[in-house]
Amino acid sequence: MTDQNGYGRLQLQPANKNGILETHFQFELRKISHVSFFCQNVNLPGLRLNATEQLTPFNNIPRPGGALQHDAFTINFMVDENMKNWLEIYNWMQQCSNQADFDKYEEPDVHLNSEGVLFIHDSNNVPKFRVNFEGLFPTSLGGLNFQTGSSGSNFQYSSASFAYTLFTVTPLYSN
Repeated sequence: MTDQNGYGRLQLQPANKNGILETHFQFELRKISHVSFFCQNVNLPGLRLNATEQLTPFNNIPRPGGALQHDAFTINFMVDENMKNWLEIYNWMQQCSNQADFDKYEEPDVHLNSEGVLFIHDSNNVPKFRVNFEGLFPTSLGGLNFQTGSSGSNFQYSSASFAYTLFTVTPLYSN
């Protein structure tokens, strides 16, 4: 059976029918190496492209235009018992804000020159895509909740969100 373009429908079937697995990733950022090790999940941010309208005497025609807007990049991580990973982000945010002492002020570019890399793996756990984040810096860090009366075996988790200049997705190999 052929469609109106003369192509068979079987030719439209994908060669690789494996879905991408949520557990097959690796996140690396030298500035927060302990966070990278304990990282539990990350998000590949979404994008938005605003449409502008081309004016006509009839209906306006939507056209792509404007700046590409990126959603926030967020990670969740298990906090180690020395709190090294949580403190990595805490200290980084302190350096970016210089809220306590103006004499220690540094230009923001000193802290923005961080590159994060997210590797997305295929179903064989082999890196398939490299996602580079440029100009990465933390904008929020989740708090930690401590309580008595707990069974004592629950680990602490935290999250952090980052702003960035841009991200690029590069295939590492193709099938």
